[in-house]
Amino acid sequence: MENVNFYLITDLHYYAPELGTKGKAYIKREIQDQVFLKESGAIIDAAIDLIIADKKTNIVLIPGDLTNNGEALSHKGIIKKLQRLKDAGKKVYVTTATHDFNSYDRFPEYSSESCYFGEEKTPAESTPHEALAEMYRPFGLDEAISIEEESSSYAVMLGKKTRLLALNDDGNGHSFCGYFPKCLNWIKEQAEQAAQNGETVFAMTHHPVLPPMELYPVISQRDMLGDYKKVSKFLADLGIGIIFTGHTHEQNVKFIETEKGNRLYDINTASLVGYPSPIRKVELSPKEVKIQTLHIETFEGLPAGMSVKEFFTEKFDTLILGGVDAAINDHEKLADILNGISVPKSLVDNNTFIIKIIGRILDNVTVGNISKLIGSRADYSHVKNMKLKNLVADSIRGLYAGEHQFRPGTAEYEAIMGAVYRINEIIGKYLPKEKQSDFIKLLPFYINEILYDGGFDDNNCTLELITGK
Repeated sequence: MENVNFYLITDLHYYAPELGTKGKAYIKREIQDQVFLKESGAIIDAAIDLIIADKKTNIVLIPGDLTNNGEALSHKGIIKKLQRLKDAGKKVYVTTATHDFNSYDRFPEYSSESCYFGEEKTPAESTPHEALAEMYRPFGLDEAISIEEESSSYAVMLGKKTRLLALNDDGNGHSFCGYFPKCLNWIKEQAEQAAQNGETVFAMTHHPVLPPMELYPVISQRDMLGDYKKVSKFLADLGIGIIFTGHTHEQNVKFIETEKGNRLYDINTASLVGYPSPIRKVELSPKEVKIQTLHIETFEGLPAGMSVKEFFTEKFDTLILGGVDAAINDHEKLADILNGISVPKSLVDNNTFIIKIIGRILDNVTVGNISKLIGSRADYSHVKNMKLKNLVADSIRGLYAGEHQFRPGTAEYEAIMGAVYRINEIIGKYLPKEKQSDFIKLLPFYINEILYDGGFDDNNCTLELITGK
């Protein structure tokens, strides 16, 4: 029985420092993003050092968003870093994604490759989509046993009996991120060949194939893999039991089981250069996959006296708490912040009044204040003096880290869910069920899932592979 070990990192979002790291324009850009820009190179270097130090594991997978926004300088820099892995004897397999190329010709409003010097951002030299395959050929395509030319997806053997499908889901560059019919047929052919040869076959792609939480496609359908409901079943019934994804910047493990009894796990991994900065270490066998999550201990430029976790947490909390202030005072800034966590600008534009009210409540009200005001019947005494904005920050941070520390039975969980159920009860008194939106009806479910999804450990787990039925 063959075991294959590898590392997986994703969403590197490398930003070349030559594009500017000082001044008003850069600061405005930096405060609107969860990831670290000017520190990205040092963080990536530290992760590469950790991987190189492991002499027994020689494979590294990276499913997309290698650069900040497809700037030519950023590509040049990240390729040098990937080459350092290869020079150390590692086999590196990558796909690119929508942050890696310029879609200006097709979608000019989404072109965002920029330099940040002085007061205003200015255009940076960009990278066309058609150039990517050749640029990254040494990191996958050169070793491919098969290539799907339209998408630049490819298959490689990671062992004598382990086949990886590196699936490029760029689609048309923006409105559809998924697989066209030619690619789907190619995937089917590859899975059938693997089955005939008695191989274990698995995949990586950039966009999530299964929602990290049910609310995710409700607020941001565009950030899911195109036709994900059909594609997830399609992959599972082909015997592809596991797919590694990125894009959400969340640590998450989800699965579906089809009517035929086949299971597909989506192992979603957060950004290396944003909180919580994970490095997945994976051991794959025909029967199971063991996943361990590691973290760097330091990097060049880390402030003295500060741990890496403290550094990343401070950035994340500044973004979330800054969002509360923006909800009250600066809706354009709020739209930019929320776009960084996949919430569309239209949601802010269409709800400015209610968002301002919510912002003021979060900024000023404690758990005890709101619970007493709405008549919550939950026991909130242990967290009554905690401000709502801090509880929200803790909850969202836990969601991204895959930690879900507010599980049923904790004071925070009981206080939050007690308030949510009471709010639904109040809404029900004034608004009949037939007039309530699906979002309102499902609000307790959505909030519960943010706090605690009740599934596998999202960081360290062993998953049984159930395929071939």
